[in-house]
Amino acid sequence: GSLRLPALRAKGDRVFVREIGRMLGKADWVAEPGVDLYLVGGSMRALARAMMVRLDWPLEDTHGFALDAGGALKLARLLARRGPGPHPIDGVSSSRLAAIPDAAALLAVLLQRLQPGRVVFSSWGLREGVLFGSLSAEVQRQDTLLAGVMAFVGPMAVDTAMVDAAAAWMADVVPMANTPLGRAAVALCLAAGRVEPNLRRNLPGDWGLAKRWVGVDNAGRAVLAAALRGSVGKGHGAEPWARLASPVMLEQARGLGLAARLCRRMSAASSAVIAATRLEMDGGILRLSSTVPQLVGDGSSRDLKELAQHLGLTAG
Repeated sequence: GSLRLPALRAKGDRVFVREIGRMLGKADWVAEPGVDLYLVGGSMRALARAMMVRLDWPLEDTHGFALDAGGALKLARLLARRGPGPHPIDGVSSSRLAAIPDAAALLAVLLQRLQPGRVVFSSWGLREGVLFGSLSAEVQRQDTLLAGVMAFVGPMAVDTAMVDAAAAWMADVVPMANTPLGRAAVALCLAAGRVEPNLRRNLPGDWGLAKRWVGVDNAGRAVLAAALRGSVGKGHGAEPWARLASPVMLEQARGLGLAARLCRRMSAASSAVIAATRLEMDGGILRLSSTVPQLVGDGSSRDLKELAQHLGLTAG
């Protein structure tokens, strides 16, 4: 535990490394090289925050923060150096702050002894595992992110039927909508329409990056943020999530957000209205057809044109 680390390090680095190795040797488990090493506990979360600050990371929530083993070892050695303690970090108490060098020293030993492929910091541990184990098999099979997002958007009058209809409506044009991550993004984009317009600008950061979702990695958070940016149509400045996912993935996510905005404006997020229209590509032309032509107003036409331009198509 972290409370024993200061006493061990006080004996010197060689003794510290030897003692940690001895403890690992007595542990009743086998670690395979190259797999993920999950780190839990308050001291490790504080260490994760220190690493995120060093990297100028666009996220603040340590849950799911992951680094390849080489990058983690480099930072661990840097933060384990003896001397003045770390500078204050928002959200980290003074006691946790003081434990960062020792936690970093421990991580450095773990990385060299266990040789994982990467490290993943987790805010959840044994208690959450026991709770998950008590759930029914049906609940356990649900996609964790999508279930959490649907619980979040439910009070904003966005239900499963609406999300399913919107995702199916755009899937031929935006295949990402067929994935659990894409459907979660669609749900958030539809819910964004229930938020006051003057508050929507911050939704990519608030809902995509900052909110503590479970079952999504850094790249997935970037997808949520990029989709929300496309759906709210607010701002074209810096995108702090750009370093978290590939440009191709972010382009697809923005396309999903633009399609969700078109769907939301045209249908007022009504499943019945969505069913009365079709979004389709044909020979480089993006068309929005409807059995009720009055549904396609000026605003929807502008949204269609912007989506078509993003996809490299012509609005028909």
